[in-house]
Amino acid sequence: RLLGVAAVVVGHQLQLAATHRDDPGRTFQSLRARQQRVPPVVRRCGRTASLPVAVAFAYLLARSNFAGKSLLDGVLHLPLVLPPVVTGYLLLLAFGRNGPAGAFLHDWFGITLSFRWTGAALASAVMAFPLMLRAIRLSFEAIDRRLEAAAGSQWRASRRRRPAHRPTGRRHPRRPSPATSAR
Repeated sequence: RLLGVAAVVVGHQLQLAATHRDDPGRTFQSLRARQQRVPPVVRRCGRTASLPVAVAFAYLLARSNFAGKSLLDGVLHLPLVLPPVVTGYLLLLAFGRNGPAGAFLHDWFGITLSFRWTGAALASAVMAFPLMLRAIRLSFEAIDRRLEAAAGSQWRASRRRRPAHRPTGRRHPRRPSPATSAR
């Protein structure tokens, strides 16, 4: 299999070289430019999918102590430690058409993730997740708990003392104008 992948890559490079015979340096640049062009929808979907999950796990890891906290932290940071090829292969195994999550999504919802932009968004979300998690967790840990408790008690107190709003139909009571009050 590895030999087949190497043959495909070499064949692609030869095809690019044949296309750009006049400028051999352009071959690598065009390949690099195409690899770096990620559609904005993939970036946005990846961030949008991973941000709420990262905030929830960061809050859990920063504010609570439980058995297995370091194990959970290690598992959540695994995409950062593993090589990207291994992470992509594991995502392909899990979310491919025959994988457990991919078969469920395809059978129940008709969603196919493998080799589509949605799969690229999923991979982007998984790879960006540990970076977001770390930054958000450090932010939560930097907040003083006494200030957080004070803000929470102030919010609860303001919710209790709020008077009932009775709309009058006008924004301000009618005041006599200076011209009419002088008469």
